[in-house]
Amino acid sequence: MTIEQFENAMIRQLKNLNDKGFNPITRDTIHNQVLSDNDGFGTANSKNIYKALIRWILKKNEHQDKNWPSNWFSLSVNQLAQKIL
Repeated sequence: MTIEQFENAMIRQLKNLNDKGFNPITRDTIHNQVLSDNDGFGTANSKNIYKALIRWILKKNEHQDKNWPSNWFSLSVNQLAQKIL
């Protein structure tokens, strides 16, 4: 999986979980502009669901499940992709 393919997968998931109506979603979009940690039930919120989906995508494409930076929620799609791919 290339960085561009990975970013596109991340953008697709952000669009799926976009309950804030933020547009457009691009590689420069900051995660906290789209996701929330209080829009679900307990820990089942868009922030945690997104992280789980991205980790699953990485594993299914035979990439390492790297540690996410603690500030990932304030990083752009591109910044996070560079750190975890």
